[in-house]
Amino acid sequence: MDDFDKKGFKLIDSYVPSLHNGTYKVTFEQKIHLSNNTTSSPIDFKITKNFGVVVNSNKLTDNAVFNVQPAPNQQGDFSTELPYMVINDPSFPWIKEQTTENEKSSINENNNPIPWLALIVISEKEVYEEKDVKYGNLTDEAGEKIQEDGETKGVYFNYEKCSLCQNNDLIHLVTVRKEIFNQLIPTKNERVWLTHCKRVDLSDTDDVTAQNDGYFSVIIANRFPPCNNGQITNAQPIENDDVPSVKNTVHLIAAHLYDDKNMEDGKGLTLEAAGYVKMISLYHWNIYSDVKENADKSFKKIMERLNKDNLTEKALKVHYLRSGEKTYSWYHSPIQPMKYNRPQRNAFNGENKYTSDGRLIYNTTNGIFDVSYAAAFNLGRIVTLSHGKEAQQIANWRNNQKKDNHINTLANVKKGIGIDHLALKGVINNLKERNLK
Repeated sequence: MDDFDKKGFKLIDSYVPSLHNGTYKVTFEQKIHLSNNTTSSPIDFKITKNFGVVVNSNKLTDNAVFNVQPAPNQQGDFSTELPYMVINDPSFPWIKEQTTENEKSSINENNNPIPWLALIVISEKEVYEEKDVKYGNLTDEAGEKIQEDGETKGVYFNYEKCSLCQNNDLIHLVTVRKEIFNQLIPTKNERVWLTHCKRVDLSDTDDVTAQNDGYFSVIIANRFPPCNNGQITNAQPIENDDVPSVKNTVHLIAAHLYDDKNMEDGKGLTLEAAGYVKMISLYHWNIYSDVKENADKSFKKIMERLNKDNLTEKALKVHYLRSGEKTYSWYHSPIQPMKYNRPQRNAFNGENKYTSDGRLIYNTTNGIFDVSYAAAFNLGRIVTLSHGKEAQQIANWRNNQKKDNHINTLANVKKGIGIDHLALKGVINNLKERNLK
């Protein structure tokens, strides 16, 4: 039994496909002998077909991405969290075979496959330009010049043409200074450690997720998202008081295009001689980083503010009863505990019926209901039922409880009358058939 059978998941260093990106030729040949003429030569049937394996190195569709973390547009303290993305195709980071005349660059010195992708984090303070360009206009982006401190610097832009892209497809471009780029881009060996494949048991997940084969590729960024406390490259440290959150963008790029510093782009400029670097972002999402002391929207800070008065204040809300009457009821945050003199369990609509009405609290001081816990109870049921695995576990638990109660009842019957329930069942059947003697 391997680790997957024991734990339900397994980590794999790489998932190299059988066929890499490129063109191939396959030949089918068949020889047929006639049964009535064994001396004649066999008849040959032969056909040759050309086909290609193509990977889109300019754009990654949303349905190709299974999950990203942190979530898009999330705000909080990410000072100890490396962003990562999960791709549905387990072989995607290794599907491009990168070769040169002198070496096979897709394999490092330890004979490990090198991924062609990398995930980098760029702060809003570090990016020079970020824009969308139609695929048909990408050739116009090469050869750009930027004036910096009275000096003209070239922009290195190297990309691969792809037959999967249409001229009107929007390609996301990001431009940074070369000094920043050199700090952000991971090396070949680093990409090996930042990329892996994962096999997961999806048998207990919802129907949509369970349709996957359980194999995913995972790409991890090589940098914690910076915030405004001096972590940002080429930015002045500032005080932590009232510091706004920093917009960081996580980009998936074709890192193998920048492994050779002397490779020329479409206008003959090398990466070594460039002052700026323009990259195609296959996929990107934004997150907003706060300094650790000022991450007001992080989970920790929210929990620390639970005792503040603004979370315990009640508000009157319109409340339509099940019988159709309209009234007003108290509502406050259900996370903040409130002290109430709870009535008897069956005082209103039978609490042990497991309904939201059973969680209504009658405020005797004002003579109105408080719906806070009833609303939380109902919301909890809806959220639970939306998760197939947890809902099935609850259903199984209830069925087991009914079985246990049934067994206990039969045991009590046997104890009370001194007869086994199976024997009692046979006696009853005989009574029905009038065969009892």
